[in-house]
Parts: sequence; C-alpha cells; structure tokens
Amino acid sequence: MRHDLGRLTGAFWDRPSTKPERPGDPWVERGPGGATVAVGSVLEIALPLKELGLTDGRPVAFFLAVYDDSGAEVERHPEHRLIEVVTPDELFEARAWRA
Repeated sequence: MRHDLGRLTGAFWDRPSTKPERPGDPWVERGPGGATVAVGSVLEIALPLKELGLTDGRPVAFFLAVYDDSGAEVERHPEHRLIEVVTPDELFEARAWRA
C-alpha cells in the first residue's frame, strides 16, 4: 500500500525467483488485482486468496513491512516473527459460528 496523490493504493509484488541461492532477487510489482485497502485509525487489507496462489485450508505466513521513498525498510510488523494463519475452507463459518 502507498499514498499516491492523496489516494491510498495497493499492489501485489512478486519475487520472480524463490531459489535460496538467490535471496537478493528484486521484487516486481504486478498491480492491484482484486485487492482493496482502506485506512482510518486502522489499516484494512482484503487480498483474494486466488491471487496469492493459496487454496482452502492451507497455512500461510506473512509480515508487514514499511518502506521509505528510497525503498529502505523502516519498520516490520511483527518485528521478530511471522503472522501465521490457515486459509478458510468449506467448514470455516461452521467452526467459527458455533453457539
């Protein structure tokens, strides 16, 4: 996400190579796709799982990084670990809404 000309925008970025021997490969922007972002006192992000290449019931781990205008990372959240979740499957709502 970034603030461009008074408007909040978001985009997906891919790393063309995930080979361990090439950790410095550059990230390439591929556009917003179906992602949406909103900000007030809380930042909200909606990412279509298909665009992330994820299927139902699979684990996913991520972090949020903040970069300055020169491309240098200035913050990472959480700082020392990943956020780990499992993508929703067909039973997600049934498990979440038991009474």
